[in-house]
Amino acid sequence: MKTSDNEDKPLSEHLEDLRGVLWRCIAAWGVASVVAFCCKTPLFSIVFAPSRGDFFIFRGMEWLSQRLHWSALAPPDHTPSFIATELTAQFMTHLTVSLAAGFVLVSPYIIAKLYGFVAPALYASEKRAAVGIVTVGTVLFWMGVLLNYFVIFPFAYRFLSTYQVQPDVANQITISSYISLFLILSLLMGVLFPSMHSISSPSSSPATLPRVPDPRALCCLQKQTSQAIGSPYLRPLYPSDILPTGSTRG
Repeated sequence: MKTSDNEDKPLSEHLEDLRGVLWRCIAAWGVASVVAFCCKTPLFSIVFAPSRGDFFIFRGMEWLSQRLHWSALAPPDHTPSFIATELTAQFMTHLTVSLAAGFVLVSPYIIAKLYGFVAPALYASEKRAAVGIVTVGTVLFWMGVLLNYFVIFPFAYRFLSTYQVQPDVANQITISSYISLFLILSLLMGVLFPSMHSISSPSSSPATLPRVPDPRALCCLQKQTSQAIGSPYLRPLYPSDILPTGSTRG
């Protein structure tokens, strides 16, 4: 049920509450980003791990190739190498990754604060539905992000970094292009997973068409109404007045 305090609040107070929620979310994001910025070594060890040859998916393929005695399944040796072509490239990459990591760290807090702002305006049934939708959507989002990190991005990077149109054209991968692909694929897979779930599980309730009233029942009701009020101006209805010309009711 809606609370009376929220029903009586003017729009200006709701906007003030929303402003406070947004400022708290931004402050939490800033603090988490500063913490991530200070943890440069472990942060970039996680970010660059999918590019290394000893990443778990490549070690798993190598182990499987030895078990199956199928050498073609083992990934070729690859040593990642990145360059920075601009003076501010490495600092801006550090800042971008820190902001993304800070948002990841405080995303549960942001979701909780936004839901806390909206929840007083919802009925009990709407709250239950909203909690379920937010929970399932968040879990599916992170499942997509993790799938990209552990499976999709390592293979995408390995393919793109070793692809050559000519043997004498060397690949020199910039750090900004690596980070851009990493963030774009993570966001894409995170959004795609909830979308695939909503498409694959449509609503189970079939669409209902509006019922067409029976013309005979309407005629009977109109005659009873005319007799009850005793009005000489009400002409009785006939089925021909309701059904279109030339149509029949099955």
